[in-house]
Amino acid sequence: MILKQLPRMLTLSALMGLTIPAHAVQALQEPLEGYVMDNTQSIIEATEARKALQREIQQLREENQQLKATVDQLVTRLGQITQALEPVKTENADNRRRAVQAQNTASDARTKANQAQNTANSAVSKANRAQTTANDGVFKANNAQNTASEARTKAIQAQNTANTAISKADSAQTTANDGVSKANNAQNTASEARTKAIQAQNTANSAVSKANRAQTTANDGVSKANNAQSTANEAINRANNAQRATKGEKGEGEKGEKGDPGKKGDPGEKGEKGDLGDLGKKGDPGKKGDTGEKGDPGTSSWVDGSGKVTTPVNVGIGTTAPGAKLDVAGNLIRTIAYATSNGPNDGTDVGQIKSRVLSFSKAKTDTKIRISYTDNLRTHGSAKGCRWEIRVDGRSCPNQALVYDDYASGNDNTHSSRTVAGYCSGVAAGSHTIGIWVGNTPGYSGSDCYTGWSSSTWVIEAEEIN
Repeated sequence: MILKQLPRMLTLSALMGLTIPAHAVQALQEPLEGYVMDNTQSIIEATEARKALQREIQQLREENQQLKATVDQLVTRLGQITQALEPVKTENADNRRRAVQAQNTASDARTKANQAQNTANSAVSKANRAQTTANDGVFKANNAQNTASEARTKAIQAQNTANTAISKADSAQTTANDGVSKANNAQNTASEARTKAIQAQNTANSAVSKANRAQTTANDGVSKANNAQSTANEAINRANNAQRATKGEKGEGEKGEKGDPGKKGDPGEKGEKGDLGDLGKKGDPGKKGDTGEKGDPGTSSWVDGSGKVTTPVNVGIGTTAPGAKLDVAGNLIRTIAYATSNGPNDGTDVGQIKSRVLSFSKAKTDTKIRISYTDNLRTHGSAKGCRWEIRVDGRSCPNQALVYDDYASGNDNTHSSRTVAGYCSGVAAGSHTIGIWVGNTPGYSGSDCYTGWSSSTWVIEAEEIN
């Protein structure tokens, strides 16, 4: 291949003024001679190609001369432009000085900007610290909220306990009222017995007074009899003395008759009052009293039914001008079903929170259920959303879903107390189960949901209303 191109290489070397070393020529001479003998036609063609190449080189030289002339013209023009630019250079020097001054001013401005940046960075640092403090405050506020929620739950429990106690107290009051009524009846019976006893006592006192007077009279008689006996004894003594003085034979004679009673003595002093005697037997019932006057006519608005009493008008308790079907002026105890506990915590992301359940009995079909749910809820992650829903018998409320959506951004992880409340209509009468479900908020996925925190208190309440 090299031998075939050798003639063209030698031609190009000569045209370009290159010298081929003698030893190289000698080394190539013999192969070249053989090559020339064998390739005469190729050499002729190479010679013609060399001539054509020389013509091309000559054309290139002429074009080079033209380009050189063009360059000279351009150099001349450049000199003219350079002379014309001398004033501009002077002006540029002034501009350069101004630019340097502007550069210095810019440098000063940049220094001040850096200082301002440092000040801003310091302010950002302070703002970050303030943000941290605010976050701490939010955390404490959340804790305070949880504490308040727990206090509210305990207050509700205390209220329920109080309501139960009030109910028991009302029952006890009713029992006490019955007891008071019976006690009043017994008191009346005792009063009647006491009155009769007092009357008997008065009668006994009168008899005692008479007996005392008789006793006094008897005492007077005894006193007088004693006095008469003393007088008689004295007479007997005098007679005996006289008999002993005249001492004769003792005569025999019959015993004389008993003398007449002496005069009634003076009344003695009144004796002390004796002890109260035993209570007498219960007296016979008294006669039936006269019939009382006829009372005022009662209301005609009430209608008696089977196990119920109804009325189409407003009913007032504690008011004479009721403004509703039932208008109560004073305290009213409502019956509210509820379920509550402390925990457990539940990390379910999609599905039922099985520990949050309330059994509820609904009396009528055409009423609503007011349901409220309070718990500690959290959504974790960046651009995430969790939805908690109150369901009846595992289904959403027919009229509208009772839901709460909680969102997280910037990888939030805040546990906070939340309350969901609403009205559920279209639920038939009878026993029902109210529960809580959790899942992704529509439009979100992969959310990290959490129900409850640190055994916080949760409450579900249900009340039937018109």
